[in-house]
Amino acid sequence: MVVQYDQYEHISPFIGEFREALKNRECRFYASDLMALLGKSFEKDFEFTLRKAITVCKMAHIPARDHFKLLFRSLSNVIVKDWKLSALACSLLIMESDSSDKKVVELQQELIGYTE
Repeated sequence: MVVQYDQYEHISPFIGEFREALKNRECRFYASDLMALLGKSFEKDFEFTLRKAITVCKMAHIPARDHFKLLFRSLSNVIVKDWKLSALACSLLIMESDSSDKKVVELQQELIGYTE
């Protein structure tokens, strides 16, 4: 029988922070960088696409909080809302994006390995 230590023992705040840091390591990409790559059509529908991607995670019983991290950062001396994303989150956002933009379609095809 496998027993999780944290079910029965108090976890040190340092251990909790260390665990969280390990999870955060997977989120290497910024949503703002993905928006810049995909262009304006992606940017205007980003919040809707983000909700769809998070829903996909939830339906697949994948903890969305491990792949989508809300943060605020400074860009050109302005504080902006951004997201740190895992590779899975980036892939889901690209696949859930509007396919009317040629850049988006090319990335979607690349993700599924389709070549003409």
